[in-house]
Amino acid sequence: MTELEPPRRFSFLWGPDHLHFALEPIDDGAACLLLFTVELETADKAARDGAGWHGCLDGLESLLAGGGVPRPYDPEAWRTAYEEYKRRGFPAAAPLPGEL
Repeated sequence: MTELEPPRRFSFLWGPDHLHFALEPIDDGAACLLLFTVELETADKAARDGAGWHGCLDGLESLLAGGGVPRPYDPEAWRTAYEEYKRRGFPAAAPLPGEL
């Protein structure tokens, strides 16, 4: 753990990457905005890791909307997100799941 400021900030190292989560109040405190930042060891894995986090955050959204606990990993949804990140120009040279 590199930063802990409950309930607003939490940062930690995940292998060589540095992850930051922050909650910022909006609407006079009636809601909050989740800010998520990842400092990657290498840009080559931006599309791959982005697709993975995309799935995690989609699952969080589903859970908060009352949809129950989502599947931990949906390969088709991951591939769709990965291809979209690549289409948008995110670096995509890192090995993919199953190739590691």
